[in-house]
Amino acid sequence: MKKRDISISVAIIAGSIFLLYSYFRGTGRIEIRAGDADAVLRLRAGSFGTATVRSSAGPAEVSARVHRPKSLRLSMQRDGGTWQFESTGPWGEMSTVRVNNGDTAVLELGPPFTIKPEVRGARPQVSIDLKIYGRAGERYSNVIMRNGRRIARPKLEIVDENGNVLTTGRFEYG
Repeated sequence: MKKRDISISVAIIAGSIFLLYSYFRGTGRIEIRAGDADAVLRLRAGSFGTATVRSSAGPAEVSARVHRPKSLRLSMQRDGGTWQFESTGPWGEMSTVRVNNGDTAVLELGPPFTIKPEVRGARPQVSIDLKIYGRAGERYSNVIMRNGRRIARPKLEIVDENGNVLTTGRFEYG
């Protein structure tokens, strides 16, 4: 009787270990669609490490679990130069990337970009900031590089309701 009980216990433990191994061993894929931009996305997978996914390499095999973006770098060719954009969040719709065993998670990010102004302060001094967002709601740094150099600060023109220019200037980095 005791031998049978021990054998059943060993079988249950072995089965449980096999199920846990299968669960943690599962894999899926992540595919990045970033238009004509080349994207490199670094992901955190809990406390189990990181993964890097490149849009130019096609779908990348990753562990089947919830991943969280760590950083994103986009580069694209425009106007005879290479433009680079970086993001460390917030991530919008892609704050968590769930990859199921055997499935492919598709991330649509990057261009076209949406630029939103953020106005703070009160008269007589007002602060205006720019926020750059991609298709998934991911926010990019305002420091944009072209051919390895930071681009010039954007110009600013404030007009009244009649179209009269009230003031002009440039945004400042920092």
